[in-house]
Amino acid sequence: FRRVLFRSYDVADAVLPVAWDRPGVAAACARDLVRLRGDAAFERLVTGVKRVGNILPKAARRTGAGWEEVRKAVVEPAAFSPQRFEDPAEHALLEALQRTVRGMDGAHDEASYARNLATLSGLAVPIDAYFDSVLVNSPDPEVRDNRLAFLGVAYALFGSFADFQRLVEAGSPAR
Repeated sequence: FRRVLFRSYDVADAVLPVAWDRPGVAAACARDLVRLRGDAAFERLVTGVKRVGNILPKAARRTGAGWEEVRKAVVEPAAFSPQRFEDPAEHALLEALQRTVRGMDGAHDEASYARNLATLSGLAVPIDAYFDSVLVNSPDPEVRDNRLAFLGVAYALFGSFADFQRLVEAGSPAR
């Protein structure tokens, strides 16, 4: 466990808040995050998740939520209203999130991290499209609140695996 984590301090910072109570799972997730480092799709996902996190109030950046809770929040939205979406990119991101969640086994165990993190990488494109098209901080407070709630659910999905805000991207200066 230590050997894997100490190769990348930021990976340890990202994984431990989510899986500190399950050392085998934390080690597996850390190992798989290190393996994915440098993968273009995964690096693009990290950038996208950070964009989501940067626009959310810090209190709304939820990490460590249980899989069933996250799955339900994505598949059966209650925190936000898809009917209030105004831009096709909003619907496209929600559909991509739902398709991804339904296609994942959801298990947060040593055997599933690599597969699930690779699956999540497929969300980089719809996240980029969302931010290219959607003004999250809309002047209309109801629209803005709905968008922030939606992004909070998306962030919780990623945060069930690791705190992506803590990952240092390739080319970023070390802390």
